[in-house]
Amino acid sequence: MAALDALKRQNGFTRFHLVGQSGGGHTVAGLAQLRSDIGCAAIASGPVSVLSSVRDRGLPSSLQDRVLSILKHRFYNPIDHVHAMKQRPDLRLFVVSDRNDKLVSYRSQLELSNA
Repeated sequence: MAALDALKRQNGFTRFHLVGQSGGGHTVAGLAQLRSDIGCAAIASGPVSVLSSVRDRGLPSSLQDRVLSILKHRFYNPIDHVHAMKQRPDLRLFVVSDRNDKLVSYRSQLELSNA
């Protein structure tokens, strides 16, 4: 947030278009939800739903519950804030994924794009 604010101040920018892959996709999702100056956001293989990502790894349910209780308090979970993007009809959002992605499940990214 601070870096984008500094770029706006120093260069007179009014809007940003962002792209991020993996952890960068997670960051782009968060910025698109928290800022009103994002015109276009492209998220590639971004962990955007903690619940789905953990569930889709096939861990035993007792371990899933433990992992989720830790993660939901430590990480921003973009799927929990989809309403912020729905308030922005001018935002162009692209979610790029691969059904064969071994780290970030396709289903977790599909949830964001269908929300």
